[in-house]
Amino acid sequence: MMRIARLLLFTVCLSTLNQLCAQVPQLINFQGRVAVDGVNFNGAGEFKFALVNGDGSSSFWSNDGSSANGNEPSNAVPITVSQGLYAVLLGDATLTNMTPISAAIFTNSDVRLRIWFNDGTNGFQQLSPDQRIAAVGYAMMAANVADGVVTSAKLADGAVTSGKLAAGAVTATSIAPHSIGSAQLATNAAADSLHDSGGLVLSDQSNAANLLNAGYIRIGQVTTDVDYWRQVGVFTPAARYGHTAVWTGSEMIIWGGNGPQKAMDGYYLPVNTGARYNPATDTWTAISTNGAPLAITRPKVAAWTGWEMIVWKADGSGSRYNPVGDFWRPVSMSNAPPFVFGGISAVWTGSEFIIWGGNNGSTGINTGARYNPLQDTWTPTSTNGAPTGRLDHTAVWSGNEMIVWGGLTSTANFGYLNTGARYNPAADTWRPMTRVNAPTGRSSHAAVWTGNEMIVWGGLNNNGFVNTGGRYNPATDSWISTSLLNAPSLDASSSAVWSGNEMIVWNGNLASGARYNPVTNGWTQVRTNNAPSARSSFSAVWSGNEMIVWGGSGVGRSQGQLFNSGGRYNPLTGAWLATSANPVGRANHTAIWTGAEMIIWGGQTNASDQFGRLNTGGRFNLATGRWTPTSLINAPSPRSGHTAVWTGNEMIVWGGVGPNFRFSNEPGPLETKNNGGRYNPARDQWTSIETNEAPVARTGHTAVWTGNEMIVWGGATNSSLQLSGGSLLNSGGRYEPDLNAWASTTSSGAPTARTQHSALWTGDEMIVWGGLGLATTNVLTQPRYLNTGARYFPNLNTWIATSTNGALQPLAAHTAVWTGNEMIAWYSKAGARYFPATDSWLPMKAIGAPIANPGYTAVWTGTEMIVWGAVTSDSKHKAGGRYNPAADAWTLTSTEGMPNGNRSGHTAVWTGSGMMIFGGTESPGTFPDAQERISAEASASLGLELTACRSHPDHTRQRCLARQHRPRNSVTFSESEVASHEPPSFVALGQCDFLRRGDCD
Repeated sequence: MMRIARLLLFTVCLSTLNQLCAQVPQLINFQGRVAVDGVNFNGAGEFKFALVNGDGSSSFWSNDGSSANGNEPSNAVPITVSQGLYAVLLGDATLTNMTPISAAIFTNSDVRLRIWFNDGTNGFQQLSPDQRIAAVGYAMMAANVADGVVTSAKLADGAVTSGKLAAGAVTATSIAPHSIGSAQLATNAAADSLHDSGGLVLSDQSNAANLLNAGYIRIGQVTTDVDYWRQVGVFTPAARYGHTAVWTGSEMIIWGGNGPQKAMDGYYLPVNTGARYNPATDTWTAISTNGAPLAITRPKVAAWTGWEMIVWKADGSGSRYNPVGDFWRPVSMSNAPPFVFGGISAVWTGSEFIIWGGNNGSTGINTGARYNPLQDTWTPTSTNGAPTGRLDHTAVWSGNEMIVWGGLTSTANFGYLNTGARYNPAADTWRPMTRVNAPTGRSSHAAVWTGNEMIVWGGLNNNGFVNTGGRYNPATDSWISTSLLNAPSLDASSSAVWSGNEMIVWNGNLASGARYNPVTNGWTQVRTNNAPSARSSFSAVWSGNEMIVWGGSGVGRSQGQLFNSGGRYNPLTGAWLATSANPVGRANHTAIWTGAEMIIWGGQTNASDQFGRLNTGGRFNLATGRWTPTSLINAPSPRSGHTAVWTGNEMIVWGGVGPNFRFSNEPGPLETKNNGGRYNPARDQWTSIETNEAPVARTGHTAVWTGNEMIVWGGATNSSLQLSGGSLLNSGGRYEPDLNAWASTTSSGAPTARTQHSALWTGDEMIVWGGLGLATTNVLTQPRYLNTGARYFPNLNTWIATSTNGALQPLAAHTAVWTGNEMIAWYSKAGARYFPATDSWLPMKAIGAPIANPGYTAVWTGTEMIVWGAVTSDSKHKAGGRYNPAADAWTLTSTEGMPNGNRSGHTAVWTGSGMMIFGGTESPGTFPDAQERISAEASASLGLELTACRSHPDHTRQRCLARQHRPRNSVTFSESEVASHEPPSFVALGQCDFLRRGDCD
């Protein structure tokens, strides 16, 4: 006998007032409990549903649409039942054999839910009694809505359209004062002639025809001096490796791992952050860290229950994450598995999370426990008949058993196992597995469950990596070997997923893979075009139609790098699609502006060793707010301290310091470079640069683009920038990309050798100035900052020294920009302007200037120089400033919404309307070994976006006030010179006179 013990929840929004429920899904959320012979049912059940009238003689709806006269539908909806509890969204057409529910059904006075259930043994039986839908289901008040009950707060945006309003329904008395502003009006929604007499309209057009035709006259221009910061781009999680990943049915959730920050010993620190990835929209959403598990380096496992992600760590603690509410809950520690060092396995049974095995220090254990999330309790697994203790084994869930196989007995003697056992949690019993035809012993292999077999493949044994495998059938307790023909290559860091008919293996270290079909016992190679770059310790999940690979740690030439990128592989098309990703945080990289995109490339995440130099990059499109990674194919080797110039269609990267790869494919000691590459963003393609007759390898040099060639000059040959007479350079070269050839620059008349100098192209000459050189005093040679320079004319291959009369005094790490007719050189609170036409200097005022240390950036806007960054925390209000050479005056940049100003090693580009910064480190210095990398990017835009506004008709002269808003700004007018009601965030802009024809004679 089967019966419903009790109903838990029954809600619905299918009101006849569709306008009030327009944004609510037309679904019935039903939860119930079912028992068979008084015992709560557990497992996969089949349900049929119908909405019938009061006596059950008429069907209004059924799950498959086949029910009539209250009879049983033809097709069932499969639902998992846990401890007797089940839940379903009636009317959810995404479910198997489920049809939508029409709101019209609830015009009937008595609607009841009828249910049939099949436990797989007794066949379908009708559950009784039918459940009447009342109260919430009918939202009874909707039948007689009182005046004033439906307020604007209860209407979704766009719910009430013009088509739903009767003519004359909205009158002037129905509109509250000031409730309709420009933001609520579509373009040209209000006729120009409807503005009140005396009204003022602000327009971005000097002679707007529509305003002139409406009777307005142009009265002048409002000039604003307001700047603001705003975050640009989309969120992606920080780069990491060793994290967990689960698939929820619509999203991939990643959590934990190590990176991107490093400890003092050079190892990446663990994190307790995570994110949800939606492949349908290719977007990420950060998950809460409130209540999240503590970050640990030791391994962790995770499972998806159907409503929560359970994370369990090797240290013997865990938490549960609910993505709907974005909150964490702790997992009970009572009777939980003990602390281990790693090597554990985990499976989800449909109702329990089973943890088993692991490394207790040097030896594998054969204990475990089952966690019930509904009861928040642990139950130890039996050790009677359990397999030998082990670690780094695999476990799969067959539907009624956990199958454990392989692994290591000990980290001391490396005893590789080819044994296993099957655990039945219902009976808490173990059964051994046959070893006949079993694969050779191994650990760290892959295993998947196909529906009737377990496939194991790959792994590691005493002979190294293996590419053999086997299929285990628990029904016959037998093994069949997998084919070796076209099997994936041997290597570590492989993951496998089951697609429904194939096992897909992806070898991260080699960036290659293959698909195994158990029916044909054959392998098919996975295409690698657009596949994720080589990596280890990544994650892989199956989404239902794609394998999603994400994160990991670089290998080979990318060793030491971390990834926050990945790819989605579709086995039907054989194609890869990249997951959205911002470039990883970095310092001492390069950035250029193409006219539509900012391209950043290279840099470093650690300055103390050869690991952490980068050869990755990204293109940021300001219009879309999205990043596109730059190709790694033929990209220059990892480096920092290089230069980059934009030619109009290519970015040329050259020089710098990075690891050498002369003796292996892994990073060797640091060295300076005299090579580079040309990147074409339209093709996402790199082309190598000729090294024959190229300048000597260097870093700390400069590069400018003349219109047809790149000129590099100066720098140092020492990769650590330890200055000596032989390491500093006063030589350079000219690279012409059309010929892919180099020509040297003359050293006759060139400035003294130096690094950290500036170089600018004026249109016909390169100006080199300042920097760090060497000076000999009393036979003692010491580093010294310089205030000398020279102008280089490439057409004549000659140098002319710059005057030092009135030049900026020698100072550390200055910046310089070219305005079109002068060079502005600035450091902290001192600066000067150099005019090459007259070879003369003018001093700059320092009043109101920002406070900056070495590591700040400077850009030229067309009218101003903006400097920003490298300040201490107590000086953040002076993190940036705008210098206007026409007025010889400074204005501090806004701090509202500003990124942390205590950063250096970042980049800044001018986009035409704003300064965009990226990266950097919070530790000041030229080559900092930072503990935190900043990958957030922001844009500082100049100019106020004015919205249309109107003044009181009696006022003829008013003061203009502006206030920052995002995404728009507003202007307010006041008749008083100092308006007492001005909020602190308003600033005075000036005075406006305005008249309208007809206001006066």
